[in-house]
Amino acid sequence: MQVPSIRRLAVFLSRRMSLRAWDRMGILDRELAIYRRLSQRGLQISLITYGGRSERRYQPLIPEIQIVHNAWGLPTRLYERWFTRIHRRTLLAADSLKTNQLSGSELALRAACETGKPLVVRCGFVPSEVAAAMAGVGSREHLEAVETENRVWSGATRVVVTTERLANVVRSRRVLKADRVAVISNYVDTDQFVPNLTRSPDVDLLVVGRLSSEKNLNLLCEAIRPLALTLRVIGSGSEQTTLARRFRDMAGRIEWCGTVPHHRLPEYMNRARLFVLPSRVEGHPKALIEAMACGCPVLGTDVTGIRDVIAHGHNGWLCPVDAAAMRTAISTLLANPSTRKMLGENARRDALQFYSLDHVADRELQFWKNFGQQQITSRDAA
Repeated sequence: MQVPSIRRLAVFLSRRMSLRAWDRMGILDRELAIYRRLSQRGLQISLITYGGRSERRYQPLIPEIQIVHNAWGLPTRLYERWFTRIHRRTLLAADSLKTNQLSGSELALRAACETGKPLVVRCGFVPSEVAAAMAGVGSREHLEAVETENRVWSGATRVVVTTERLANVVRSRRVLKADRVAVISNYVDTDQFVPNLTRSPDVDLLVVGRLSSEKNLNLLCEAIRPLALTLRVIGSGSEQTTLARRFRDMAGRIEWCGTVPHHRLPEYMNRARLFVLPSRVEGHPKALIEAMACGCPVLGTDVTGIRDVIAHGHNGWLCPVDAAAMRTAISTLLANPSTRKMLGENARRDALQFYSLDHVADRELQFWKNFGQQQITSRDAA
């Protein structure tokens, strides 16, 4: 597919984020997958990171992508202050700037203003929704997030979100025209995340994700405390020590795996009878979609973000954010292998149809094709 006009993208990683950090978090392969695929299809991509000289070690892994980093090891404040001057050549060579997430987009917006380049802001989730769920609507955190979002969205040339619901959230702010918002979902490599019908489950429940308050692992542990079930937890975060201490009576039933390389996740997902996501709020949860691609039956709380992916009784199961309700849902699903089989098969089918890496790459390429044509039309009109 030929991409007119937009051939070179400068992509901003989230604030303070680096390839090295992605690597430590076990998500490097997953995060790079879409950029590798787009570069294979003709886009020239520069990844702009906050990392230092250690970022160079990743260049052999992605020779087709330029890594632009903080080569002088400047403190974040100084790096951001002199950013446009430091990376001026890369920015001017780009046909468009793009953010990987909303975090870091204020720097990208400033760079776009100083270089005259168009800016596409991608939002995998809306931070104000997380702030509202965790701190309350009208809290300082919520209001600050709304202010930042409105400022960035109003200054962006286009805004890309992962679901139609999030698109409606952006449009409802009325800080930009409705036709400037596009939807491109998260993706999963459905050739890597596949069902393994020869592997027998060796654990009842699996959780994959950051161990932080919004992920609400506390709820799941409370739900299964009275049950003779096993739980495997993949991920790390600020709440791990607190959780392990609080549920130390379940030490023989909870396995804390820490961070696991992304390429090993399919193995773990195929070894679980049920994948559970007990979050208070989500954007467009990648681990949930990956579990679905493996044909693993999934259970999630009936909250923003999760209900955008799970159709209750079709490709997964939803339950209220309540320990007793979750206990009932888990017991119901584990007692019904035929239901789990049906949910897993439908989940795999939906993952292939809506979230495959190739499908999402095609959507993104079409977006850039249309974006390039719109930029030409705008220049001609001017």
